[in-house]
Amino acid sequence: MDILQQQRQAGALYSNDAKLCYNRTVHNIATLAMRRTGMPPEPIRSMFETLQKAERYAFVDDTDVIQSACNVNQTGEDVVPQIQLSVNRWEGGLQATGGAHAPSKSHWYLIDFIWTGKAWQYRTGAEMPGELSILDTNGQQVILVRHKPSEATETLGVWQAMDGNNTKQIAQLLKKT
Repeated sequence: MDILQQQRQAGALYSNDAKLCYNRTVHNIATLAMRRTGMPPEPIRSMFETLQKAERYAFVDDTDVIQSACNVNQTGEDVVPQIQLSVNRWEGGLQATGGAHAPSKSHWYLIDFIWTGKAWQYRTGAEMPGELSILDTNGQQVILVRHKPSEATETLGVWQAMDGNNTKQIAQLLKKT
């Protein structure tokens, strides 16, 4: 996201937590299911060959999916269908392993910039509408919470905001002192 800020380029971040994924992968079935969702064979082969050679492994169920605009002329609105496609593919991989998204622990950001004549500013949600949806563990479509770039969320014990402010993280650290 730092590079998107530096280049004033639109982008989206989907942060998710998955359920029911631990050590349930049946490699042949998972490969077929991922191919069906459109994933190319090379990364699938690479992933399963790595897992088959590993002595021990754990499935990481927290992931951030980042989608950047192709160039500075592409808007945040243009990025929304692209991030939705990426999320759908990730979701297909989760389903192939018996897992699912946990909507209550998932959220997203959409960022883009506008020049005011004096300074760059983040575009607001009203200026840049868009929704991102996932399937919950019951297969129901759920619209995800979208945060403002200035709104921090906790990831692995660290509070981060897409605009780079560290106000929430500092407040949390001060509470511990």
